Amino acid sequence: FDNRIYTSANHKGLFYTTDSGDIWINANANLSSYDHDQIKSMGNCQSNYLLYSHRNFISTNSGDNWSTFGSSSTPHFYGFLNLNDTLLALTGMPYKSTDCGITWTLSNNGFTAGHHGGELRYTGQYAYVIAGTSVSTTTLFRSGDFGNNWTPVYYTGSGFRLKHLAAKENYVFLAYISLQDTGILASTDYGESFNLDNTGLTSKFINTLFTDSNLVFAGTTNGVFYKRISENQ
Repeated sequence: FDNRIYTSANHKGLFYTTDSGDIWINANANLSSYDHDQIKSMGNCQSNYLLYSHRNFISTNSGDNWSTFGSSSTPHFYGFLNLNDTLLALTGMPYKSTDCGITWTLSNNGFTAGHHGGELRYTGQYAYVIAGTSVSTTTLFRSGDFGNNWTPVYYTGSGFRLKHLAAKENYVFLAYISLQDTGILASTDYGESFNLDNTGLTSKFINTLFTDSNLVFAGTTNGVFYKRISENQ
């Protein structure tokens, strides 16, 4: 955000760098040690920054100072997206804000999840969400109007959970875990259908998925792997 790269350190707080990691600057103003042992999600809108770490925090001066927002009944936001200063955020349900995070309204037409937060991605055409539809199942939802309406496009059975999500153009990648197996599922048709995509992985325990340019990265217990997205054609 604003030429800053942010990271959190376990029980040490929030830090940012402006020189690709040579020097890290403490950004913990008004954050207690309990609150920021792990930053679970972060987003920005104009000069407002938002993060979730056990509680929701907002900064109105580009991260120099932080304050809590909402109350004990306010949902905890697990992910943030920004499209033309409209924010889309995920709890068990999706919410939207048109004032850069000051106020939020539920945006869940067609969304049937709500058991726990998941992950949220936007490709420029579709927004995608993975979220729990019960204690033991997850569903991939897709929206073509930035969260006003949602359609379930991939559902897992009992004992099979979607853990991580990456998306770019018509490609969607899902990390999954089940009672029998773990690994990655890949789609070339906007999430309509998926195939196994574990070739080349020496570990199928996926900690994160990420797309950048024409590559998809998978962080595993054996390190980071990547492949060209176009290899899935």
